[in-house]
Amino acid sequence: MGSSLLSGDAKEAFRICLVQMRCSADSEENIAAAKGALAASSANDVDLCVLPELFSNRYVGQFADIEDRKGGLPDHKMLLAEFREASKASDVAVALPYAEAVDAKRSYNSLALIDKDGAVRASYRKIHIPDAEGYREDLYFESGDLGYVVARLGDVNVGLGICWDQWFPEVSRSLALGGAELLIYPSAIGSELIQPGFDSRPEWELVMRAQAIMNRVFIAAVNRVGQEERIDFYGGSFVADPWGEVIRRASTASPEIVFADLDLSRIRDARSFFGFLDTRQPRTYGALTNERR
Repeated sequence: MGSSLLSGDAKEAFRICLVQMRCSADSEENIAAAKGALAASSANDVDLCVLPELFSNRYVGQFADIEDRKGGLPDHKMLLAEFREASKASDVAVALPYAEAVDAKRSYNSLALIDKDGAVRASYRKIHIPDAEGYREDLYFESGDLGYVVARLGDVNVGLGICWDQWFPEVSRSLALGGAELLIYPSAIGSELIQPGFDSRPEWELVMRAQAIMNRVFIAAVNRVGQEERIDFYGGSFVADPWGEVIRRASTASPEIVFADLDLSRIRDARSFFGFLDTRQPRTYGALTNERR
């Protein structure tokens, strides 16, 4: 799915922006805030701007009134068109999450990677769909049917994932084997309604930092923040390097735009020291393809 970045005369610096948002019930307000962040990214020489999962509205998984909430989501074709223009105008690539209504019965939790020229470089449909109280995406979305997606953006191979995907090591490994050097995870995660005292944020970050180490890639996760109708989203958006070290981390309480410079040579250095991908033994991994029990 992609060739190695770290060869020839490839660029070895890549600047990303994570837009941690407080999302309101007003789609136009959220879209305007995201476009404002894109403009700010342009002024800071950003290569890629990443928005939170389903940023254009309140998080749908927390609602029982499914049909009303579907009706409140903006038309995804119009949203894509708007951000293709915004990306081109700002000269910044954008990872755009959206709810994709294919027809009256099928919807997907989707992500488009739009380049600086306003072209859609790749699209991904979230494969792992949560079904816990407060995160009932299974009532809205089908499991994605586009497979695991890695796309070239400038000099970088970007692997696409969305929120719940980040908890499954098979996702990051599949993307890394597909050539990804940077994995992005737009997210919407916060309080747990079934265990109100449980704080998943440390584990949320830890599981992705572990995947950065295992695959020797950069990982960027961007979350929403603030209290919505049922969920208190805890922010904490961050970027980790191929050694699992956090380069930048956002607040757990406020909207924030986080800029991070990725030194891509660290992928080569990390892989030359601990060759996890080189010493794999796929013949022993048959259990990974068994149907769930």
